[in-house]
Amino acid sequence: NEEFYIRRPDYILASKLKALKHKLKEWNRSEQGSLGQQRKNVLEKLAVVEKIATDRALTEDEATEKATLLLKLEGLIKYEEIYRRQRSRSVWLKEGDKHTNFFHKMANAHKRYNNIELLIQGNIVQDPERIQGEIVEFYQKLYSENVQRRPSNNFLNCPRLTGEEIEDLERNFDEEEVLRSLKQCAVDKAPGPDGFTMGFYIKCWEVVKGDIMKTFQHFYDQGRFERSFNATFIALIPKKKGAKELRDFRPISLIGSIYQILSKVLTERLKRVMSKLVNSQQLAFIKGRQIWMLF
Repeated sequence: NEEFYIRRPDYILASKLKALKHKLKEWNRSEQGSLGQQRKNVLEKLAVVEKIATDRALTEDEATEKATLLLKLEGLIKYEEIYRRQRSRSVWLKEGDKHTNFFHKMANAHKRYNNIELLIQGNIVQDPERIQGEIVEFYQKLYSENVQRRPSNNFLNCPRLTGEEIEDLERNFDEEEVLRSLKQCAVDKAPGPDGFTMGFYIKCWEVVKGDIMKTFQHFYDQGRFERSFNATFIALIPKKKGAKELRDFRPISLIGSIYQILSKVLTERLKRVMSKLVNSQQLAFIKGRQIWMLF
């Protein structure tokens, strides 16, 4: 309606993604069902056609139906492999590798390994709701900051950027730059709170680019965007088997897709000047620097 379309472009994009996610879930339940059931149905239909083929030559329509069923079966197998691979998080295997059973076992192993049944946080906590509360409280404190004055660093003799370098960092976003940065992202890593991978945006770029570029323009003009874009999942990865204390877990952040695209664009800009700003003795954060270079 009219009220919806006069809102900020970032709000419109967030609303469209939320609505699309809901519609895709409904579509998957009503039209697609489980991949396993779909494959079973296709195989049953194929068996009927192939039985006919053993008795007589297939008609043109029957041959067309068989070819269609084979193509559908191939697509279902590919979808199942992608789904299992994403759940297993085995990114070292490439799309198309025939390891569906392996992916399934990996996903179940991850689930068992990552399950927190007991937590030692001062006291021993075993109730799932209390474990959840302890974890949330711990990371709320960890990622919060007390308001206080920060020391000035004006006295430091830091490297400075040229006017041209500053202009390059602060220039407006353009479609070519955003798409180039997007294509450098892993297409099928686990999605964040919005549920969309980078592969979705690459595949549907011609459809979504208008809303994305309007959102980026709004961010450039206003310096802020829809709060939901900054929502993040924190996944706790055990550092060792049988981890029971929060210090034994490594937090991994799964950020929203729009925030991830924006971060990638800005990161690519910063990469062009980082080697100038970071001291040569500092080995972290700069691609190509190795610890042996200090000696």
